Formats: sequence, structure tokens, C-alpha cells
Amino acid sequence: MADTPPRTAGSPPAQDTDVVIIGGGPAGCAAARMAASVGMRSILIEPDVLCRNLYRVPALNNVLGGHTNGPELADSITAELRSTQLCRLELGRYVTELRADDAQVTVTVDTGARLTAPYAIVATGVGPSSPATLPGSPPPAA
Repeated sequence: MADTPPRTAGSPPAQDTDVVIIGGGPAGCAAARMAASVGMRSILIEPDVLCRNLYRVPALNNVLGGHTNGPELADSITAELRSTQLCRLELGRYVTELRADDAQVTVTVDTGARLTAPYAIVATGVGPSSPATLPGSPPPAA
């Protein structure tokens, strides 16, 4: 066993990270960047490529950093997140279950791995897909 200290009564459970971010679009990437800027560790889960929809934007105006098109901005965000040691990217993975209790959230990915954190951010954007196992989520459209 590793050097994991024993838990004492009343101590919080060990966490895999500070925040699990579900979705690697502009909002999820912004959340990971902000978390890193305040020293928080994050795990970002994205089934596709980061900032996928930005690659379809031919021109941008008034974007910090002087980026003039979506692919340029997406490449910059991707490079920044890949170089940030506080952010672990789980690309090509998707969430199969998200559960929360008073102490933590538990996110299960398609490999069966479970990730725990005190917080989760769901930034899956707009579209028809959502985790079917979220309590209270509507049934899938027929």
C-alpha cells in the first residue's frame, strides 16, 4: 500500500481532485483554467476534442489574446490546458454516472473508473445528450 494515512473518525474522505469538470467546450475549459488560476486541481472529462465547436468559427472579434478565428483560439486553449499540471484531461471518455452526497461527488466514466471530488461542474453545452442517470433528469426523447 502507498503512504495513505488512516482516516480518523469525522475526517473527510480522500478526494481524487478538487473539482471534476464534465464537458470540454469553452465553458468547461474556462472552468478548468479558472480552477488552476486559484490553485485547484481539476479533472476535465470530454468524449471528443477540447473546444470542438470553436473549430467551426471562421472569425472572432474582441477576444483576449488577439485570436482572430475559432481554430486559433481552440488551439491556444488546448495548449494551455495540456501544459497546466493542475488540470488532468480525460479525452475520449464520457460520464456514465454522477452521484452526490453531503461530502463529495462521485463521477463514473465509461471505463468504470470512479473519480471523487468535493465539487463537479457540468458544462455539457446545449444539445440532446445528457447523462441519463442524473437524478431528476427527464427521460430521453423518443
